[in-house]
Amino acid sequence: MLIKLSFVGGNENIYNSFADYLQGYIYPASFSVSPVEQIKRLRKSIENRIGDKENIKLFAGGIRDIEFSVQALQLINGGKFKQIRTGTTLKAIDELRKISIIKSNEAELYKSAYVFYRRVEHFLQLMNDTQTHEMPADGEMLERLSSFMKYKSSAAFKRELEKYRKKVRAIYNLIIDKDTSEIATSKNLLEKINFENKISAEKNYNYLKTGTGLLEQKQFDAKIINLFLEIEPYLIKYLRQSSAPDKVLDNFVRIVKSTSFHSIWYSEFSNLKFFNMFLNICEFSQKAVDLLTNDKSNAELLISRNVFTTNIENLFEKISFNKLLFIISIQLSLDLIKQDEFSRLLSNYISYKLDKICTELNFNYKFFIAGLGSFAIGEMNFSSDVDLIVVADKIEGNPNIQNDFQKFLSAAKKELISLDVDFRLRPEGKSSPLVWDIKAYEDYLNTRARIWEFQTLNKLRIVSGDKTLFDNFKNIIYKKIKTLDPAKVKIELKEMFEKIRKKNYGTFESYFDLKKSKGGLINIEFILQSIILLNPEIYFKTMGSGTSAKIKSIAKSKKGFEDLKSLNKTFAFLKSAELINQNIFNVKGSIIKEEKFSKELLSRKMKFKSIIEFDRALRNYIDTNNSFLQKYL
Repeated sequence: MLIKLSFVGGNENIYNSFADYLQGYIYPASFSVSPVEQIKRLRKSIENRIGDKENIKLFAGGIRDIEFSVQALQLINGGKFKQIRTGTTLKAIDELRKISIIKSNEAELYKSAYVFYRRVEHFLQLMNDTQTHEMPADGEMLERLSSFMKYKSSAAFKRELEKYRKKVRAIYNLIIDKDTSEIATSKNLLEKINFENKISAEKNYNYLKTGTGLLEQKQFDAKIINLFLEIEPYLIKYLRQSSAPDKVLDNFVRIVKSTSFHSIWYSEFSNLKFFNMFLNICEFSQKAVDLLTNDKSNAELLISRNVFTTNIENLFEKISFNKLLFIISIQLSLDLIKQDEFSRLLSNYISYKLDKICTELNFNYKFFIAGLGSFAIGEMNFSSDVDLIVVADKIEGNPNIQNDFQKFLSAAKKELISLDVDFRLRPEGKSSPLVWDIKAYEDYLNTRARIWEFQTLNKLRIVSGDKTLFDNFKNIIYKKIKTLDPAKVKIELKEMFEKIRKKNYGTFESYFDLKKSKGGLINIEFILQSIILLNPEIYFKTMGSGTSAKIKSIAKSKKGFEDLKSLNKTFAFLKSAELINQNIFNVKGSIIKEEKFSKELLSRKMKFKSIIEFDRALRNYIDTNNSFLQKYL
């Protein structure tokens, strides 16, 4: 109906604005539901209703067949070709012929038939003085109509009418059948996309296109709709190639709904490189999407392109921890940074903030704060904790020292609000004071410390405080390592490994924990520690070093360890899989679920051609890990 919209009277400027607003609705670039199918159903309903009546407008091959088929072609192609946007049927036929959507002979037949039918219609209405379209079956009225149409007899007129009806119907069927079998499926773009939930996907798509919500009311203005039409082909192309088109649309909608000024977003998407990056984020970084929708200020970082900065460390002073996570989760999903750089940036940011807190608190005694675990060695992931210890030169004479570091801990937790920052790995655990002086710590290490604590202390790095005091502490650890009983070390390491393994059986039938399952990262940890704890020089040299550096140091240190070099590839693969999996699904931990959707996304992001290829690589790395474990532990 709106195709035939035209100005009658009133303010023409208002009419023009209104007509422009409607163009995106009348002539979209694509359809979630084929208009041809709707026209076909409507035409069938009309034919069933009129039965055998000779209605010049409604019978098969009549006026409606011409108008409906022409309008179908206009609706389908009007989003691309503005010249066919007209309410005049004869003009529309000419324009469709010019762009070769209908053939010249079809256009001529349609035009002559349309003029013929309209002349008949006008005669009938004039003679009956009413809006009628029914043809006289015989008699005087038929003779007068035939004479008016310049035919010698009513028989000649009826032959001409029947000829037009057959030819019009043939072209109509050709257009409608072609549109429903070819054009409709190519234009009904969502049908070619492998959605898990097509109904939900269609709702999401319609929202992105027009702002249509639960009440089926369009909320976007013409500007936004037209901006969407410009990017629509690229969205469709991405969705067709995506392993998770439902996820892409879900996240696209979440982001658009969570932010204001939709026209700004859609305008920015006209930069197709940026738009492709945005869709990639929707598919491969649930972490970034959740951070954006939970904190609208992150939208500015994305729209301004500041998330793509190559000088992230220059932003440490200005940005919160969650904003850093937002930036590096996006850069990880876009392959702008790798796993090791991601982890390094996290550790460096935390170290910077903790050191700044210490400086501001201005403690007037000798101490150091050191990090442990993945934080200390620069191997953090999205779910890593920040484990610290604090050691003072002397506690005696500093009555407020315990309160001072309670203040430090409170400030650290406030600054790094989404992180678990604690001193839980201090001697004697949570029941003991936060701060130990170096002599008391030395006594503890020499008399009560377990093997696992020395294993932990190998991942020790100063964060803030007195460097000389820290070096003295390292020397105390080194001296103690020299005295460890090799047999006891081996026994305790095996016991710890088995205890961890039994809690994490993970198999390919249910899940695999990249960190804790046998063959995972835990293997590498215990393989290296079984060597390091029995070689004091290597232990001291590798304190605070990352896993890759430890592997290299061990491989170079003595003959017989050269084969460990291959562990670096295994470590890099497992750490990358762990981090990418967390980023894609915004999950904690290191579990890979044995379900097609999860595996397919992870495999694709890690550049594998298939899940089978990914599983084969994972099994090979697991086997390598297990063989080294048997050899060294």
